[in-house]
Amino acid sequence: MGSKLKRLLNTLLKFAVTAAALYFVIRKIEISEVLALYRQSNLIYIFIALSFFALSKLVSAYRLNIYFRAIDIQLPEKTNIRLYLLGMFYNLFLPGGIGGDGYKIYLLQKQYQTGTKKILGAVLSDRISGMVALVVLALVGFSFLDFAETGQWSILISRISIFDFQFSIFNLSFFFIPIVFLAYYLFIKYLYPYFLKINLITFGYGFMVQLLQVACAWFLLIALGETENHLAYLVIFLVSSAVAVLPISIGGVGVRELTFLYGSQLLNVDIHVAVGISFLFYLITAVVSLIGIWFVFKPVSLTSTTP
Repeated sequence: MGSKLKRLLNTLLKFAVTAAALYFVIRKIEISEVLALYRQSNLIYIFIALSFFALSKLVSAYRLNIYFRAIDIQLPEKTNIRLYLLGMFYNLFLPGGIGGDGYKIYLLQKQYQTGTKKILGAVLSDRISGMVALVVLALVGFSFLDFAETGQWSILISRISIFDFQFSIFNLSFFFIPIVFLAYYLFIKYLYPYFLKINLITFGYGFMVQLLQVACAWFLLIALGETENHLAYLVIFLVSSAVAVLPISIGGVGVRELTFLYGSQLLNVDIHVAVGISFLFYLITAVVSLIGIWFVFKPVSLTSTTP
């Protein structure tokens, strides 16, 4: 099977997953209630949420450039941000072919001759550091949730007694955090050891990126007038962000909403607010990503950035 046919089938499969997931979500909710939430929403808070998301992407671009500098790609920040926005546009609006990450790897290898493996490692390590931050924050948030009134979890919130020490099963999530850190460290050490020296600083920026996006989600909650269960919504948001990274749909659309749908049922929060936040977050992502279309018509030049 040719590579073009494989890419076409992969794209069609992503469209199918996206369409199926959205269809399922729409069947489970009342669209009129979501639209009512939007009509009464506070646009000022939505704009603040958009600002936090845009800032998170600037920090994310800066973090990626730290990885690039570690493999001797001296890319000016202005050029790096332009390339990052172009990649966002390709990833969200043109999911077929090589995508935004693939295009960045192609351009950088063509200009710097660093080696495709190293550049791919930089992009992959950047993505995984963000995923690790997502997982850790979700585990921390999960540990502080109160499940006492959530009937669907009644079996899991039973108490366990070991040597007269009582603890909830949900508190065990704290024990997974060191395992996540260790797995990430071993991944870098054995696959991309040349990133070890920047591991802590990039991980710190990864946390900053995710916290800024959590702030974005929180302001969306306020914009929709939700005054309760903020932690539960934010935990669902973190989990949905991790799921959306998986390359199984178009820009994470559908699977993110599906995660909000099931998460709202499990954590006993308003399903329409949850799905409403998901759609709004995608809209904000699309608005910021659309800026990258400028660099489709005015291509990013790397010729003047050679060290």
